[in-house]
Amino acid sequence: MMGTSLLSMPWAVKEAGFATSLVVLLIMTGITFYTAYLVLRSYSNLGRSGVRVSEFSDVCKFYLGRYGELVSVLFSAVALLGAIIVYWVLLSNFLYQVVIAPVWAREQTGSSLLAFFCLKCPKNPWGGCFIHSQLYNVTEIDGTPNEFRVGNRTFHVLCPNYPPLPVQPTGLPNVTTPPPATVAPPDFRNGTEPLFQRLWSKTETVPFYLVLLLFPLVCIKSPGFFSKFNALGTVAVVFVLVFVAVKAAQWGFHLDFSATDAANVIRQLRPSFALMTGVLSLALFCHNAVITLTRNQLRPENNTRDLLIAYVCVSITYIIVGLVFYAVYPLAKDCIEQNLLDNIPSADVLAFTARIFLFVQMVTVFPLLMYILRAQLMHYLFHSVYPSWVHVSVLHVSVMGVAIVVAVFYPNIGNILRFSGALCGLAYIFTLPPLITLLEARMNGTLTVGRLVPHCCIILIGLANFASQFFFLNK
Repeated sequence: MMGTSLLSMPWAVKEAGFATSLVVLLIMTGITFYTAYLVLRSYSNLGRSGVRVSEFSDVCKFYLGRYGELVSVLFSAVALLGAIIVYWVLLSNFLYQVVIAPVWAREQTGSSLLAFFCLKCPKNPWGGCFIHSQLYNVTEIDGTPNEFRVGNRTFHVLCPNYPPLPVQPTGLPNVTTPPPATVAPPDFRNGTEPLFQRLWSKTETVPFYLVLLLFPLVCIKSPGFFSKFNALGTVAVVFVLVFVAVKAAQWGFHLDFSATDAANVIRQLRPSFALMTGVLSLALFCHNAVITLTRNQLRPENNTRDLLIAYVCVSITYIIVGLVFYAVYPLAKDCIEQNLLDNIPSADVLAFTARIFLFVQMVTVFPLLMYILRAQLMHYLFHSVYPSWVHVSVLHVSVMGVAIVVAVFYPNIGNILRFSGALCGLAYIFTLPPLITLLEARMNGTLTVGRLVPHCCIILIGLANFASQFFFLNK
């Protein structure tokens, strides 16, 4: 349930407003938990009546026929495709920022050891190297500052939304222009950059290089080997929590509720709160896997309790990461990016470690996502998880092609999450579970107005959630 959306939670809080984000999170948690419970209940009811079902798509087929099964499989695939695309964008981002740059390091430092560990980061062709930033105290690259003074304190953060120096950044409370770099970074503009720089671009080349690493992994028939690394997901979540906690301790809280200027005011409610509902539709989505996750429980009577505990824990984690990072970020809140790590310079040791760790963790999860997508689609279309290497290869090339196109032309993970979440949520969270519950009640003769109205309202909320995403296309 909890994955890449964790990195976009501060951005979602920014778009919703500080107070509204908490209300939206509580409401969405309640709705998604309830509809996931409806999925479990419909599965259990059919099982007790002697109907053989193994997945929610079988439940949809029983109540809605072949088209119901098609809808459930299709929108489950949409959710998985959205996650795969976000993974590709993030993997490209992390790989770009931590790649080894030995040629430049050897030229600049004369050290092969430094050449091995020197890392390249965005908006800094070579001078943004992790070790180079530490050695030469580079604080701005191509006019983009990464050191701000707020009051009498200095913060090493990024705010890509503000104009380049020497123009004074506006909307930053008591911010002074960052000091000039101690050592000027090399200027590789006007087509004079070296070959390596031209071949290593975050959006133009790196997404293609990922194919060399990931395509052989996704072609493995069984994902059993990668499932052994599932514990890395829990460790990754803990690491992000520790990262936010450390930043909170370093920066302190920066919430000025008395601010009146447009840039620094802490907005409690924003019309764009629908962006957060879209992100949460995917962030709280487990409906296509909840039956599989609970099928082998020793005490199935505790499934509802365990599901509730899971949703509470996930929501608390989102609150900590989203609201705390929003509250401690020292500059204008509009600076917060769709990936919270994009607000931290690559010279930050903790952020550098997080990027490498998350890259390794996501590489192990990516083949599992592809396997689940492949299994669902191939089983539905050909009644076999692995019909032939031709079918599987065509699917892999198609999915990776889509992911590459998005990573090249639209690498905005927050927007990808909200659109894919709102689309798959419309069917799998807000429509199918309530609809099947109503059909079941009608078959049993227990359908009442008191049951009909709230379930219809959930369906309407899903429609509104999906439609509202198109009112904020410029985000």
